[in-house]
This record gives sequence, C-alpha cells and structure tokens, in this order.
Amino acid sequence: MTKDWLIDNVDMFTLVEFAQFVMEPVTARLKAMQETKEGTEKNLPSPSETSSPSSE
Repeated sequence: MTKDWLIDNVDMFTLVEFAQFVMEPVTARLKAMQETKEGTEKNLPSPSETSSPSSE
C-alpha cells in the first residue's frame, strides 16, 4: 500500500478520518505529557523562594 494507492482508492473524507484515528493516541499522550510537565513546574519553587548560596 502506497500513498498513491491510498489517494487513488480511498476518498479524502475517509483518509482524514483514518489520520485522525491514528493521531488520537499520539495527541492524547502529548497532552498528558504536557499536563505532567506543567504540574511539575507548579511544584517547583519560584526563584524568589530559593535561597542563593551566600558568599561568606
């Protein structure tokens, strides 16, 4: 099966639906990763809350 075969034998609406079906789990995983990253960033102290080493 090649891209030319798909274009010749499958209508565009079906191809778009298929692409959405294939990309759905990828999109869901990216969203979950982004939410995890944002949650981690919220738990990190802000620069004003961290103490810098004093030069004594």
